[in-house]
Amino acid sequence: LVFVQIKNRAVIKQIINRKFNAIIGTQDDMGEFQKAIHHLTSESTQPFISKSIQKILRESTDDQGKNSLTSKEWEVFFLVTQGYSLSDIAAKKNRAISTIATQKQNVMKKLDIKTNAELLKYAYMNGML
Repeated sequence: LVFVQIKNRAVIKQIINRKFNAIIGTQDDMGEFQKAIHHLTSESTQPFISKSIQKILRESTDDQGKNSLTSKEWEVFFLVTQGYSLSDIAAKKNRAISTIATQKQNVMKKLDIKTNAELLKYAYMNGML
């Protein structure tokens, strides 16, 4: 059983691809939790996906398009996860530190990530580390 706090469709798909038996959101009510527990005790081979998670997965691809990362944002994201500081990245890419900081902030906003630890966790969960 996996509890998901992140509301990013791509992250949720990655979690589902990890073959968990049940996935629910932290925003789900106790009824969804009980359904997930019941599902885990059944002999079903299909994963249980709560209503709130299904809703996120049904969101239109148009909404997700505006959240996709640019190539420069991916580049900054990758370098940050490799341990480079913002000033290191700025020097390496011949950009202003403020530009790199903005690109990192955009990555975090688009991926619904609040902390550097979550950023590293996202990278790990997606095979980037």
